Amino acid sequence: MNVSKPSTLPADLDQAVWTRLVQATSDEEFCTTWLRIQSTMIPRVSGGLVALLGPETTTIAPVAQWPRESSDASALLRVAERVVQERKGVVTRSNEDGPPETQQIHIGYPVWVGKDLRGAAALRIAPRPSLE
Repeated sequence: MNVSKPSTLPADLDQAVWTRLVQATSDEEFCTTWLRIQSTMIPRVSGGLVALLGPETTTIAPVAQWPRESSDASALLRVAERVVQERKGVVTRSNEDGPPETQQIHIGYPVWVGKDLRGAAALRIAPRPSLE
């Protein structure tokens, strides 16, 4: 597997994290490490989830969540399910009726292996701070 890394790493991403990604021996280990890297490198990510399809099924199940202690990943799982159903990226807001500065954005994208849809990754992005 060829995984490139940026020339400068965020403070909490060290070489050990990249090594863990490259040397992962299971889907869960790979997805957990990959999600940690994405959630650290992308600004304002407040949560993330990777869900994969089971063998011979159309049902997805979470295999990685960030942060690990996060208890409510239901909105991200719904986004991941929609991504798998539509077979394309999806962007939703947490509260369509609220003011934009309070709305979290949910971004989901399919996980493809070759031409096979294997699941979806979803990130929750915190609202952009208001400009005063």
